[in-house]
Amino acid sequence: MELKEKILALEKLAAQFNKALTGLAKEQGIRENGEVETSASQKETLERMKTDILAEIKKANPSTKKMVFGGDDPLKDNEMRVAMNKWLIMVKYNHPSLAKTVMSEGDNAQGGYTVLVGYASQIIGELNQATSIVPKCTPFPHGQADGPVKYIPKWLTDLSVAWIAEATAKTTTKPTLTRLTSTLKKMYAIVTFTDEYLSDDTAGIAAQVAKLVGENMAVELERVILIGDVAGAGDAFNGIYYSTPSTVTQAGVSLAYQDIVNIWNNPNVNSKYLKGKPEWTLNKTSLGLIMNLVDNNGRPLWNLGSLSAGIPPNILGDPYNISQQITNTLGAGSNASAIFYGDFKYVLLGNKSGGQGITVDVSNSAVISSDSSPENLWTQDETGYRFVKRAGVLVAMPLAFSVGIEIK
Repeated sequence: MELKEKILALEKLAAQFNKALTGLAKEQGIRENGEVETSASQKETLERMKTDILAEIKKANPSTKKMVFGGDDPLKDNEMRVAMNKWLIMVKYNHPSLAKTVMSEGDNAQGGYTVLVGYASQIIGELNQATSIVPKCTPFPHGQADGPVKYIPKWLTDLSVAWIAEATAKTTTKPTLTRLTSTLKKMYAIVTFTDEYLSDDTAGIAAQVAKLVGENMAVELERVILIGDVAGAGDAFNGIYYSTPSTVTQAGVSLAYQDIVNIWNNPNVNSKYLKGKPEWTLNKTSLGLIMNLVDNNGRPLWNLGSLSAGIPPNILGDPYNISQQITNTLGAGSNASAIFYGDFKYVLLGNKSGGQGITVDVSNSAVISSDSSPENLWTQDETGYRFVKRAGVLVAMPLAFSVGIEIK
């Protein structure tokens, strides 16, 4: 019997079996477990039909022979050649041997192209270093009735007290004040997705991107707090470095122990500003310079001790933060770095009361500018996510910070 005839006979037997089973279901009913009610004789008939079907499947699908499609090479004992016309018939009837003996995931040409590639819902890797600076600054809310600008009174000059002789006229004294200006400005990020991508995505990419936006905004705040430069870089705010703090210039060509001591013991910084929680902030390049300092006998000046618990967590007794936002392109020659020492509570972070977080607006009808060309999301079948944060950075007390400059 030819392959086509075997398959047709198999289909006929399967149809008879299905018809018999359907008729019994109508006559006898179906049990609670889904099985059809049958008598012993009816069950025997169905079993015979099932046996015949399995026999036909075995005839139509000889498992002992590996099918070879085309070619004229000599066949092995366990191989059989299938001609083109037979192969087409097998494709038409979705013959199981095709998937079993030929189609495979490992070979794209033999079926791998039709196998979906799976992606886990997790995205591996971190793009940003976590900020340790922003949480240590002082939040400064702008009330709902306040505009984007809010003034803060600040002492400018002190009053004086004097000794006086008996029966001598006294003079008056008074302090003077100035004001600081806290201004709210906007950070934003716009991310667009095709609607098809959002529909087919399995990783929750919109939530993942929202998290990434939050990380980047925190990193940008840290950068501006430390080295924001309105005049030179066009930043929204000046950070500590460009707010005229009390600076200590590296004395020699290379960083030395005395430079670290001079930053820590800066006489121009009022000690009352350092009674809270002063900390060091530097990048890994500067930390490496400190770790490499040795005495005349080659012993490290920074006592490493046992490294079983990690490298020492402090410099001269005060904790330090690593910030990769501090560049190595600062200073007169644009080839140096800086080391910060002080309490970040003297930096005010402006925010709008009730809106301290990041607002998200989702639209599929907005028109945005992409590469100087307007793009209509609705006509493009796209969805845009707009992330906005209103924030202000104000170094309220620049002289509360000692900053080592020209570090290299």
